[in-house]
Amino acid sequence: MVNEDGEWTMYGVQPGSFAESGETFEEARLLFRQTFREILYDLAEDSPDFQSFKVETERILGEVNDPMRERWDSAVERIRADRAQKLLRDGAHRDARRLRHAPAAEARALRVRDSVPR
Repeated sequence: MVNEDGEWTMYGVQPGSFAESGETFEEARLLFRQTFREILYDLAEDSPDFQSFKVETERILGEVNDPMRERWDSAVERIRADRAQKLLRDGAHRDARRLRHAPAAEARALRVRDSVPR
């Protein structure tokens, strides 16, 4: 989420192919969610079968906005470093070392299924 000249813009990281802006943080977030939902509904409507929907949805979900991904990873690293410093101050050295060495980006895995898992 970026605030430039009084306008909030929410950029996708992954999926990273769209963004939405609003006058407030909340408006931008809601518009972003609405757009994402509309993209999925449009895909469902336009797909001749489930397999086509799945392929296109997975393609969109796999798109990464590299500049926003770098900002995201940097923010995660800063937050982890702050938490590690707090853990060190509190005497939790083992937890602090583990937190500092964790990767900024966990593997992301999304699956599109034709049924609801039980």
